Amino acid sequence: MTEYESQATTPNKTANSGRIAASRVEWHLVASACSIVIGVGITTMQPGSLEGLLMVVPDVKAVREELVNRGVDISEIDVQVWGSFAYFGDPDGNRWSLQQLPSRT
Repeated sequence: MTEYESQATTPNKTANSGRIAASRVEWHLVASACSIVIGVGITTMQPGSLEGLLMVVPDVKAVREELVNRGVDISEIDVQVWGSFAYFGDPDGNRWSLQQLPSRT
């Protein structure tokens, strides 16, 4: 699987409210300028309201296998001319697509 760095913050409670003001997990692909950040206080969107999140991976079969081994309910690989895909939902209900780009010869 692609190497990545991960960092997390601990929950910070808003003074006297008992509410969590900010808590996040961030993944950053080592060879990329992109990162994925999820957590409390990042956005006002409701959990589970995102559909069609796309993550391009170098080997969709290997990533799918790792997710299956971790207990994720993920689709079989859908092979198309423009790439190979697998689909899953995260614990909040957001829908993700994994895409492996086709070989360029």
